[in-house]
Amino acid sequence: MRVLHLLGAPWRRAFEEVLAAMQAVLDREGNEWVSIASLFASAIFAWVVYVPLHELLHAFGCLATGGSVSELEIARIYGGDLLAAVFPFVQAGGEYAGRLSGFDTHGSDFVYVATVYAPFVLTLLFASFVSVAAAGRVSAVLTGVGAVLYVAPAVSLFGDFYELGSILISGVWVWALDGTIADQAMRLRHDDVFLLIGQFPERFPDDTGRWAFAAGLSFLAGLALLTLTLAGAQMLGRRRFQASPDVSDA
Repeated sequence: MRVLHLLGAPWRRAFEEVLAAMQAVLDREGNEWVSIASLFASAIFAWVVYVPLHELLHAFGCLATGGSVSELEIARIYGGDLLAAVFPFVQAGGEYAGRLSGFDTHGSDFVYVATVYAPFVLTLLFASFVSVAAAGRVSAVLTGVGAVLYVAPAVSLFGDFYELGSILISGVWVWALDGTIADQAMRLRHDDVFLLIGQFPERFPDDTGRWAFAAGLSFLAGLALLTLTLAGAQMLGRRRFQASPDVSDA
């Protein structure tokens, strides 16, 4: 039970920080409906800005660590056409809001991890700090930004964070247990759990039970990495407020 409490604490803290910021906005003087509308508008605006930034950070994470990028899909509603005119590897459209569909890690798992995790550095550095500051400043805009930075990794549990977990588990599986199954282990790596489930019989026609267990471990590893990201964000947020205690009260 203590372990579950410790694992759940960063999630609970994230919820409390966002809720406190929202409540501060709702409690301010003025029309309550205006406050509600401002929260919705701020969250929507923050999300529309965040999505293409998230995808670009995937690409920059790959390039910065020695990989190469050939195609990044960004939906038109999130500025895909505009970004395609700026970045040669961006393609407007696709089935997702955004997806790095063409990249090469040159066989490096370090590059792969950096590519997948890069957007969540924003959550790590700013989610808690911005959310707590939003409550102190009674700011709908900061509340929207903080909420998006916290929600983004959560909604990526079945995407990017599963992929991170699968990189870790497949690498350890091959290194520590059986180097002869490297090709099969690499098939665990995917950026969409639900697509992976649909493709599972084709990817793993033999020893399905073993690979289902490995996929489950990959999911749990991704969940652990997500939880550590939230905990890290909150630790960094506390340190920043200790260094500048007047920020949240500004």
